[in-house]
Amino acid sequence: MPTDGGMLFTYDSVGDHTYIMPDMSFGLDIIYADATGEITEIHNAPEPGPDENGAEQTYPGRGQYVFEVNRNWTTDNNVAVGDRLVFER
Repeated sequence: MPTDGGMLFTYDSVGDHTYIMPDMSFGLDIIYADATGEITEIHNAPEPGPDENGAEQTYPGRGQYVFEVNRNWTTDNNVAVGDRLVFER
């Protein structure tokens, strides 16, 4: 994933979701946000260990949006629960 890139997953409404890390070769920050873009949960998910496939790593949260970025991006950019994601068209 590019250094300042990410993947945005959108849902029709706010709900409970769980993301897992199967076969990942790098860690992620998994950011949940509600319908207004307010961040409700952040997980700093490490890369699975050498004897793990990542399927056991679960990261639950509640939101309408889930944003995945490189691990520690939230820490490096001072992003925290309560901050707001802004989507521009």
